[in-house]
Amino acid sequence: MKKVLLTSTALATLLLAGGLSVSAAVVTPANQDIPVTVNFANEAEFTFNADMTASDIDVDSTLITGTQSGTLTNVGGTLENLTSTDQSVTVSVTSAQAGLEVSGGTIIEAAAIQKESGSAEPITFTINRTAALASTEDRVITVTAQNTDDIDSGETF
Repeated sequence: MKKVLLTSTALATLLLAGGLSVSAAVVTPANQDIPVTVNFANEAEFTFNADMTASDIDVDSTLITGTQSGTLTNVGGTLENLTSTDQSVTVSVTSAQAGLEVSGGTIIEAAAIQKESGSAEPITFTINRTAALASTEDRVITVTAQNTDDIDSGETF
């Protein structure tokens, strides 16, 4: 019994005197750079608007001595740029048929990693009597999309 009493007394003395202490080692890790890699697809893709339309021309007396006009609507498209640089597409409208006159278009620009859509204001075309009488295969309006930087090279999407 005496032994238990001494042990209890010694323990109480240690607790009251602050004889117990707790410590832990705090280790701060060194700063470490963690590289992040972005893999660009290195390509831009252009898609024409699916609902580009040309108005029909109902022949009337003005075609006998002059021309008649129509309109092209929603000429343009969407440029999805997955590259690290800005991209630009020039959309142009032409016709090789003599007597079928049309010109116009739009430029669609997309910054790096951006998707941008655009359309030209309605474009007017005119057709004269000779072109109107040509076969339907000859009456063609061409819409071309080219990388703005490569217009001279003729590269198209």
